Amino acid sequence: MAEEDMDIDIDAQWKKIQEKTFTRWTNEQLKVQKVAVKDLTTDFGDGVLLIVLLEVLSQKSVGRYNKKPRIHAQKMENLEKVLKFITDKEGIRLVNIGSGDIVEGNLKLILGLIWTLILHYQISMGFNIDDDDDGPKRSGKQALLEYIQKKIPHKNIKNFTSDWNDGTAVAALVDAHAPGLCPEADTMDPNNALQNATYAMQLGDDWLGIPQVLGPEDMTNPHVDELSMMTYLSQFPEAELKEGAPIGPKEDPKDITKVKVSGSGITGDGARVGKPAKIIVDCSESGVAPVTAKVTTPSGDTRDIEFEPKSKGSKVYEGNYVPEEPGHYGVEVDFDGEPLPDSPYQVPIGNPDGVRIGDRPELAFVDEDNVIDVFTNEAGPGDVTAEFTGPIGSPPVKHSVVKVDDNHVQVHFTPETVGVYKANVLFNGFPVEDKPLEIPAIDLSKVIVIGPGIQSGNPAKAETYFDVDARQTGDADLDVSITDPEGKDIPIEVTPLAKNAYRVKYTPQDQGDHVIDVKYGGKDLKDSPYFINVDEPGYVKCTGDGLTHAVVNEKAEFVVDATKAGPGGLGLAMEGPGEVTDMKCEPGDENGIFNVSYVAPLPGVYKITVKFNDEEVPGAPFEATVSSGRGDPDASQCIVTGIESGKGFEVDCKNAGGNGLLEVGVTGAYVPADYIAVKHNGDYTFSVSYHISVPGETTIVVKWHGEHLNGSPFTINTE
Repeated sequence: MAEEDMDIDIDAQWKKIQEKTFTRWTNEQLKVQKVAVKDLTTDFGDGVLLIVLLEVLSQKSVGRYNKKPRIHAQKMENLEKVLKFITDKEGIRLVNIGSGDIVEGNLKLILGLIWTLILHYQISMGFNIDDDDDGPKRSGKQALLEYIQKKIPHKNIKNFTSDWNDGTAVAALVDAHAPGLCPEADTMDPNNALQNATYAMQLGDDWLGIPQVLGPEDMTNPHVDELSMMTYLSQFPEAELKEGAPIGPKEDPKDITKVKVSGSGITGDGARVGKPAKIIVDCSESGVAPVTAKVTTPSGDTRDIEFEPKSKGSKVYEGNYVPEEPGHYGVEVDFDGEPLPDSPYQVPIGNPDGVRIGDRPELAFVDEDNVIDVFTNEAGPGDVTAEFTGPIGSPPVKHSVVKVDDNHVQVHFTPETVGVYKANVLFNGFPVEDKPLEIPAIDLSKVIVIGPGIQSGNPAKAETYFDVDARQTGDADLDVSITDPEGKDIPIEVTPLAKNAYRVKYTPQDQGDHVIDVKYGGKDLKDSPYFINVDEPGYVKCTGDGLTHAVVNEKAEFVVDATKAGPGGLGLAMEGPGEVTDMKCEPGDENGIFNVSYVAPLPGVYKITVKFNDEEVPGAPFEATVSSGRGDPDASQCIVTGIESGKGFEVDCKNAGGNGLLEVGVTGAYVPADYIAVKHNGDYTFSVSYHISVPGETTIVVKWHGEHLNGSPFTINTE
């Protein structure tokens, strides 16, 4: 059954129960006049039976009325009269019901009216609740619940629905109202719900005069209506025991198999050295007999455990012992001098203070396995668990506990975002340290290393550099080392550019292979170490961001340094997704320095060829990645106008990011469009035209980079 169908079925169940209950209650009141209702939606329609009901309930006369109304006006007059009697004479507040609702058979409002009468005449008046009293008020529901709680406190009744489903509560209430009438109440099996309720409610009907306005099958229904339950139970306060009732002494059989034992002192859950370990012995279903217990410590010492009732008259007993050492405790519980079937209980109790956290990471790494070592040599039996709290908005931390040996486990965890994480290591549910470990997590994948200094082709004896940008990575220390072809360290200069952003300068002295090792947070970056080749001194050197990246329609620049290359000519060429027509080369401030700029028309990877004396310079050809500069596509920022014209429309994507991938589809009521034309106006706005040959309902789909625009697909009528 689908979830929606299930909800409808549940809703129908309680409504049906309420209709049955209120109909039976109404007929119980009408018995004295020897009349009855069969259908609440129709039988009150002429007002006669409703007037009779009010006269029975109020013990007052409503006044003259038409006892055999035939026409609509007479029925309405009767109903207006009785509703006015309810509000004006009886002072009962009615909400949202009029005579027309009753004539039309509005079941929901009619049930509401009957509940108002039940609440006033049977519940509120039964508990002397005065609506005109200016003092602190309690509701009829509160009064009825308090009455029941006082009658059967051991049942711990909290509601008028689920607490009654197993039939034992109504049996206890019958026996509490007439002690000895239902002595089986304390020993009933909750699994026999319908049998329990049927037996108890029949006793109440036969010997207390409590009509079964609510059926046993409805009381045991998980979806029983609260108002119906209150209607039935509110009959108890005025009920009186009839002569000849089968009152008998309560039996209190003793059944050791029904004794229930629980608590941290039995299971070990939540127990720890130095804290009381509680034992709870529940004799509610076993009968009452002396309960005793003793505990044997891991060292072999034995001591008795004393028990006290949980409350006055309770059949639940509580005791405790205080473990003084970690290990397994033996707990023997006796009932009426006999050990319980599962006694003695073997209780593992540990000592969180004996747990030691060993190596712990000063830093954690995003999307990598991080480890916390935990040693339990002196902790005794128990399990190590861990709880993690990440930065606000971060997903739950994936973690596991792996056993290394009997006294050593490792907590493995994998953070997914940058920030400070709190790790709370627990032993048997108790923290092993006063406060959680605070471990910052960094994301090495977000470190950017860029610049000519990590590229081959730099000339020896000339200073070069590269930048390390870890601003999105998190706080940590940067460690850089560079070695020459002979394995000797090259001096470096590290200059902060911003928080967690640095420029590294160095001057290679010799031609050949060099190794650059970049660590962040003590760990190599993904592409580290970098292996580069340094050219001989005096060679042409190219530097600048324009060699590696640029933005569409924005000037990008780089510098060609030929100061040590001698005389010769410089050659430049650029190939890529779009033709670069605006490439310029201008002399710099120093002879042999050339400032090169270009503007790329389209995004993509461009090849930049630099030649000196018709030979490619070191590092050439260079690859520059040109981005749109517009950010990621966001279809929600596109604006569509003129869609209703039936001939064409405009799409404005200036603020929608992306590179210009607009998709349009037009389908008529029976056939697709004859043609669709999309024109880019040059500024990420588009003009769309189309033709539909058959008039009718037309569907227009508009997507930006594969995502529907707001409102897409659009539906219009074309003529």
